[in-house]
Amino acid sequence: MGMHKLDFLSSSPHSFIFHQNSNKTNFGGVLSLIYLIVVLIISAFYLVFYLIADNYTVEYLYHEKILTQEENQMMKNNPRYNPIFKFDIGLYDGSFSKRKRVEDRFIIKDVSLGNLSNATVDTFGSYHKKVTEVDWYILYDCLNETRENCKIDRNQTESDFVTFLIQFQGYELDHQNKDSPFHPITGEKYYHYKPTFSLSNPVQRGNIWSLVKYKEDKGFLSIFDKFNEKDEDDNKIIGPVVKSFEETEFSKLYETKNLFVHDIRGDGSLHFYKLIGEVYFSIDFYHYEEYKRTPKSFWDAIANICSLSMTVLSGFSYIFLNYYSNNFDNYKIIENILYNTKPKQEKKENKEEIELSNDFNKTDNLLDKNNEDKNIIITKEESQKIDVEDNKELINENKDMNNKEDYDRLPKLRFVDFFFNNIYSSKLCKINRQKIIHKCNEIISKYYSIENLLYNQIKLENLFKDYKWNNPSLNKFDNNELIIQLKNLISSFQET
Repeated sequence: MGMHKLDFLSSSPHSFIFHQNSNKTNFGGVLSLIYLIVVLIISAFYLVFYLIADNYTVEYLYHEKILTQEENQMMKNNPRYNPIFKFDIGLYDGSFSKRKRVEDRFIIKDVSLGNLSNATVDTFGSYHKKVTEVDWYILYDCLNETRENCKIDRNQTESDFVTFLIQFQGYELDHQNKDSPFHPITGEKYYHYKPTFSLSNPVQRGNIWSLVKYKEDKGFLSIFDKFNEKDEDDNKIIGPVVKSFEETEFSKLYETKNLFVHDIRGDGSLHFYKLIGEVYFSIDFYHYEEYKRTPKSFWDAIANICSLSMTVLSGFSYIFLNYYSNNFDNYKIIENILYNTKPKQEKKENKEEIELSNDFNKTDNLLDKNNEDKNIIITKEESQKIDVEDNKELINENKDMNNKEDYDRLPKLRFVDFFFNNIYSSKLCKINRQKIIHKCNEIISKYYSIENLLYNQIKLENLFKDYKWNNPSLNKFDNNELIIQLKNLISSFQET
């Protein structure tokens, strides 16, 4: 198989009109100028937008994933999904703005340690813990009192509520950060969580975190990641962020506002604490948010300009070609045939003989077989006589069409006329301008149609086979003036 079989770039040949590729018109020039102005506006818009737009475009997806208990526990143990943060805590009497510390009987127990006997932590301190390990009880020490006799001494407190401050750094989400869009917070910036708890109605406050997975789009190079055997999350930045809060009143769970917890002393006795509230953090591993950012590219702006410009060009071309140019070109072709390209009448002898012979292949003949063996001699005078007799009425109506002065030229029409012709109907109205355009279109559609050209070409080929050239030199392709000029150019080129 030759390589030419693979060629899909070569296009079909195009026809020419008036010795050029297309028929240039003033209306087409106006539309082209308008199109160039539109392209300049589109280009300016996208280039300005490229300069002032953010450095990155961000896509967001929200996922839900069902995990087994093993998978859930595995994620809790993985520091990428459940990192360790430094938590600074403080327990205040009343609002945080007063900065008044609670008295000594208010204590904090770390529930994540399991045994409350050794779980007491400082009411003001710093602790490094995993997110899911944050679970603290806020308690009031009953000292040696029983649950029935344990009451909060209001003389030792200024307010009927306490504020529990939890300060941590966590992760920061900054989509336009060139170094990292999702990274742990450093420096002096902190998240502050300040829940309050009533001394008479204990509540449980939950701080719900969710996972964020951030992916940097590497563009074309990202295709190589598909061939790596690494886990998909290995190429992502992963971390938890605070998303929601929960609050539950213990009284709704236990049907009482007097709730107590206890630990066991060394002598086996129980030591009671009145429950003020609980704070816990948790991570929802079943749902996560995914971000993907793509850096802006100058070539994206160029692609948008080209795409929109080609769309506008297609629209202009469709309107121009289908509603104007086709009608106008047909009109101009007929005008050129009638007035500009009509061959000049040359004086010749009154009698010109054309001999027809039967020297041709009968199998390819499309002519009538009854005329195959006849030699016909037709003179110019006889031909004109036959034409006059057969077309006498037509000549009387149209006068002498060979004389340009005997009939008017085609009228000069406006571009609106050619547009209007697309919706013109002779049944609804009769307008001479539109009838002329319609007739020009009818002539072109008849004689320039593929089937008509092929049919006439076949008949003409058979006519050449039956024709005896009076001037044999005219039967040579090489005698064409343009071919002779081309050969001279080729010869000149070969000589240099």
